[in-house]
Amino acid sequence: MKVKRRKGIAGWETNQRHIIDNVHLHNNDGSSDQHHGLLDGSVDLKSCVQRLKGLDYKGSISIEIGAEVQDLDGEIERLMGWCD
Repeated sequence: MKVKRRKGIAGWETNQRHIIDNVHLHNNDGSSDQHHGLLDGSVDLKSCVQRLKGLDYKGSISIEIGAEVQDLDGEIERLMGWCD
């Protein structure tokens, strides 16, 4: 299969949603592999989750949060709210 390369990843989920069953999320500022809170980085994770929801995504979502994030329960609640 020939893959057409594009700038960025926007739109990948529309064409590949039938084979995706897990989405792994973590946020950073782009300088290294950090694991900030869901709102504390350069990626709009809420929009990503809402896009998956709009595509009727039924798979799992895992989050990777660093030890410096003190409110893990709050991060989980935030993600669950985005999924509702």
